[in-house]
Amino acid sequence: MVGIRLTALVCAGALLGACGAGQERTEKQLDAMQRQMQSLNDAAEANQRRITKLQDRVDLLEDKLEARQLHALPPGLPVVRVKPPSAAAARDEQPPIEITQDDLDRYDRRSIAVDDGGDATTDAEPARRGRPRAPVPPPENAHLADNLGVVPMPGAARKAEPVVAEPPPGDDPIGAYKRAYALYKSGDVGAALAGFSGFLDRWPKHDYADNALYWMGECRFQRAEFAAALQLFRRVVDEHPAGNKVPDALLMVGLTQEKLGRPAEGRETLARLVALFPETEAGRRAASRLGQAESKL
Repeated sequence: MVGIRLTALVCAGALLGACGAGQERTEKQLDAMQRQMQSLNDAAEANQRRITKLQDRVDLLEDKLEARQLHALPPGLPVVRVKPPSAAAARDEQPPIEITQDDLDRYDRRSIAVDDGGDATTDAEPARRGRPRAPVPPPENAHLADNLGVVPMPGAARKAEPVVAEPPPGDDPIGAYKRAYALYKSGDVGAALAGFSGFLDRWPKHDYADNALYWMGECRFQRAEFAAALQLFRRVVDEHPAGNKVPDALLMVGLTQEKLGRPAEGRETLARLVALFPETEAGRRAASRLGQAESKL
């Protein structure tokens, strides 16, 4: 009986050891699978970020292309040819004056003689060349020498060049613009207005600056702040005349003028929009608005 019990205990221990080893292998496999899944998730997130950046670049290029197409020069413009200068004008030009090293040496000797109280027409002694002397005025014909400039004195204070503050690394202007636009689309006009204003404060020269100005005007318009909205829409036209938001801004200028009780100015602005951009959506809306106004008269 004792032998049977010992055998049973040994078998049980072996089974427990095998189970423990199997569980350890299983845990290691699970850890490896989790690490692999995390790597896949990180790669997927990195790919998504790259796709988002590429999409932002595509949107920006489409914005620029739309602006170029919108303001393309019409065909048939007159060609202006510039005529070369006439022979008489060429003869009237003065020949260039050359100043040689001999001229400079001769003037140097004359200056030393004048400083020492001598005659300007006589050359100074060679021994006096090394003596310190006071500054002398430039020659009378110095203004005719185009190739001579003013050389700053050694040690002279130089004007400090302006330092252009660059945004810190990691800034994302397109992301900031898109967040403000998402706020506008969601109906949070106040937060969107602050977002577009902050975008312009940080990136006033960005390609989306005209878009930000336009949507700021839309925010003001929705809040019935018509005077401020009119100013913003006019800034789009005045500061970004080659932008793709000009037709939309002109449309809103006309509608805002109507809201301010100036219907005649509003019709004039809409007529200007139809004349300049008849094929745009804003131009078609302006034409429809003008037709409705004429039917009421």
